[in-house]
Amino acid sequence: MQIKPSLFSKGIAPLAALLFLLWASNSWAARGENISLVVGQQKLISAPGVNRIAIANPNVADVRVVGSGEVLVTAVGSGQTELTIWRGSRVVQYRVAVTSIDPRQLVREVEKLLGDREGIRVRALRDAVYLEGNALTLPDLEKAEEISRLYPQVKNMVKLDPTAHTHIAQAINKQLTRAGLANAHATVVGSTIFLEGMVDTEADKKKAEIITRGIGQNIESVLVIGSSRMVELDVEFVEVSKNSLDKIGLEWPTNISGTASLDFTETRVLRGDSKDVREWTGKVIAETSFGLALQFNDGISRQLARPRLVTASNREAKFLAGGEVPIPITTEDRIHVEWKEYGIRLNITPIADAMGFINTKIITEVSQIDQSVAVMGIPGFLSRRVNTEVSVRDGETIVLSGLLYVTEGKDVTKVPVLGHIPIIGELFKSRSFREQKTELVIFVTPRIVDPLSSHLKKLSTYMLKQYEDAEAEVGFDVFD
Repeated sequence: MQIKPSLFSKGIAPLAALLFLLWASNSWAARGENISLVVGQQKLISAPGVNRIAIANPNVADVRVVGSGEVLVTAVGSGQTELTIWRGSRVVQYRVAVTSIDPRQLVREVEKLLGDREGIRVRALRDAVYLEGNALTLPDLEKAEEISRLYPQVKNMVKLDPTAHTHIAQAINKQLTRAGLANAHATVVGSTIFLEGMVDTEADKKKAEIITRGIGQNIESVLVIGSSRMVELDVEFVEVSKNSLDKIGLEWPTNISGTASLDFTETRVLRGDSKDVREWTGKVIAETSFGLALQFNDGISRQLARPRLVTASNREAKFLAGGEVPIPITTEDRIHVEWKEYGIRLNITPIADAMGFINTKIITEVSQIDQSVAVMGIPGFLSRRVNTEVSVRDGETIVLSGLLYVTEGKDVTKVPVLGHIPIIGELFKSRSFREQKTELVIFVTPRIVDPLSSHLKKLSTYMLKQYEDAEAEVGFDVFD
């Protein structure tokens, strides 16, 4: 029988080449130690210079390179497989054998870790253990997931019971109220929990989100930063002025004042020689003064303004008791007027936090018109201004004092020459002393209030009654 060359070339030659390659590969591939693992167990293999790894059956073991020259083998399922590691030009092969834990023993371990959690069951099926049922709380579900990650042989089939969302939302709302974030709350919509409402600052928003993450995961936050609190500001301006005018000495006449008059009359006398007689009359009256000056005058005045403002937290409240002065501004093409405010002006921005503290930014100014420094008929202004920021508890009072304005003056009246003589000159002079002291004290008491509180209702009722009484006073009355 003759063999055709085409048969050798098409069948035997490739087979021989394959056998040669297998023989050649076995000649340079080294055998490593046998690795025996239990499902879920890991082992590190030292392999300096590793540049490639391969596993025959990834369902039995998972491999990956860690660090610089180490291979981590993780047992996934029961069975046997081959692990090949390339280290430069050298190849090392390992036989990996994975055995599973006895399902009955694993069930006992899982039940011990799981504890008494209502709604969750542990069941063994062949070589695997299954967690089944509905978790009534989010921590129960998280515990089941943790056990399944710890034991690859354990399969987690537990779902969150639909009624558990309500319990989670209630727990979140309780913690938010305890943290002072009562205007933020959790609600359940279908199978999703939403964190909604309003907080005052970005810090309060982050606090609310941290609280929800500590209780449960996968909660959608739709919080809005705004004014969730109302703040009443009770402000009192007290200005105490003390004026004194003292006079000491002798007041000599330093000027002479009076009146002068001149009259001309003509009288005709009939005599024998027929002569006329003319008469001139005049009068001069002079006045002067002299006295002893010993006078002490003191005066005290108290001015009070007490506005009550209500504003939202983190919103500015303004108050002005005074007026405006028109100031003309001339440019090349037109003349316009700007108005300058004066009087008692107050700008307050309160920020109420969840712990009952109120951070208050205060800008206050007391100004008055000063004609002594007028320019082209436009007056100047005397101003006292305070710009500060204070943090107090709800209902505590902020006191701003030390705004002191002092004016002092002295007048000396003396007789020329005589008043300049030492010692003796004291008999020919008098002195007057003027002193004015004005101190402004501001009291600010912020309070956190509810827009529907009885306190604000009483305040509104009182102001309405004051308005009605004033309207009745200016109306027609038969007893006017």
